[in-house]
Amino acid sequence: MGKEAVSIGANTFQFFTRNPRGGAVKPLDLVDISAYQSFSAMRGLQPILAHAPYTLNACAADAGLRQFALGTIKMVLKEKGIEKLPSAEKMKAEHDVLAADKEKLYAQYKTVHQEARECSSVIKQNIDILLYVPKEQDWENSVER
Repeated sequence: MGKEAVSIGANTFQFFTRNPRGGAVKPLDLVDISAYQSFSAMRGLQPILAHAPYTLNACAADAGLRQFALGTIKMVLKEKGIEKLPSAEKMKAEHDVLAADKEKLYAQYKTVHQEARECSSVIKQNIDILLYVPKEQDWENSVER
């Protein structure tokens, strides 16, 4: 899925964690997950979004589908140890803290990146000097002196 997303110029993608028309969970493939993490990190393919199956429709007209959706949601939250979702205010406050941290870290990153570019330039100049091989005319000029 990651390769297809990159092929169409996407910088993220969404996938179904289960069968889109049912509730069966796909088995967890740790090798595939690891391969995707490496692939996506190299290509900036993030974030990845998980799409719930269509049957998880808590607003469905069918009461059975609503009950299935609510039961599945409750089960997943319980498995994750989540008893109550945070309020919108709490989530906004957390977002604001993370955004401020990101801004500071990005400023540090830009500084370090610039320093690395400067170091790289100096190293390249020194390597060019050390590995310089004189041309024949340079040899001839140095011998005549």
